[in-house]
Amino acid sequence: MYLLIFYQILHQLFQTTKQTITIGGSNTLLSNLFNSYEPNTIPFIDRDPELFSILLSLLRTGILLSKAKHFDIQDIIFEARFYGISDLLVETQSNPSQFEPFGLEKSKLLPLSGRDTDVLNAVCKN
Repeated sequence: MYLLIFYQILHQLFQTTKQTITIGGSNTLLSNLFNSYEPNTIPFIDRDPELFSILLSLLRTGILLSKAKHFDIQDIIFEARFYGISDLLVETQSNPSQFEPFGLEKSKLLPLSGRDTDVLNAVCKN
């Protein structure tokens, strides 16, 4: 049986499960709110419900859904940091298996120019 959890994000009510919330980790805002959950209350978070919907879908599915394309990626990153799940966001966006259908292969780095060339070359060698 799944334990249902409710969150009110601005004017919209969201329903999810404890299992979904714990995917983000134990030190996230949603987990912390759940752990301090008082019976017969619904935690209120004064944030954008549309962005929250995207991040909740990320927790549920492990992928960033296509509707996220309608938002600026910086806004999504900012909200992910607020909720404490930015590591999960980065992990889903850097998963090499997502690119397998495209047949992409590693390529050589292009020569760099500019003031950061030495730093980047030193990092890349290690």
